[in-house]
Amino acid sequence: MKRVNGPEQLIIPFDFQPEYRFDNFIRCLGNEAAYQIMNSVMDPGGSGAVVFLVGEAGTGKTHLCQALIQELRSRDSSAVCLYHSFRDQPCPSFSDQIEKAGLLILEDMDRVSVDDHTDETVFSLFNTFYHAQKKIILTSRLEPSAHVHLHDRLTSRFASGMVVQVGLLDESTCMDIIRKRARDRQVNFPDKVINYIITRVPRNPDYLHALFDAIDTRSLQLKKPISIKLVRQLLGP
Repeated sequence: MKRVNGPEQLIIPFDFQPEYRFDNFIRCLGNEAAYQIMNSVMDPGGSGAVVFLVGEAGTGKTHLCQALIQELRSRDSSAVCLYHSFRDQPCPSFSDQIEKAGLLILEDMDRVSVDDHTDETVFSLFNTFYHAQKKIILTSRLEPSAHVHLHDRLTSRFASGMVVQVGLLDESTCMDIIRKRARDRQVNFPDKVINYIITRVPRNPDYLHALFDAIDTRSLQLKKPISIKLVRQLLGP
């Protein structure tokens, strides 16, 4: 984590992605509800105090959380947001920032380590924000009740909020992602190749963009058009 000094007093994670905004979030039927709720969570009379996003890896939970931070920054440069992901490290106490912060975001709750210190830290953070009627955003691959590695007092708190599913992109939306990148890059990317790819790879925008770039690079290196044969060389049989 790092502190942004000056008027912007958010607590920003090292892996913060400035390109994660609401206006470029790829929406589909499976994530529209989550998008609408997160886009309005800081509005007066917006969503409840606790929002719990549930979805597989690659569904856009982090994009929505960091888009919310971007939105908060645009509205009030003096705002303070506490953000932490349990992907890589235990939760800090944030003791010197809690009073100033109006938003708490804790990601990857399914990866919280099982120890009394972490449990107590998260419980204390949650209660402090909850009783102060401040907004809390939590994300996980699991439903609140499925966090059996955590104390019951935590999972019951999680379940008390608005639990929102963030679904995978549908095939049509994934195809549109590749077509748009092809248009933007002025690359001839046949539909039959797109159809071949979509049934074999994760429905993840970041993955699809990276795969497109890899295919385009290989095509240029070999001086061959993009084809199923070329893609198969990259993806395997």
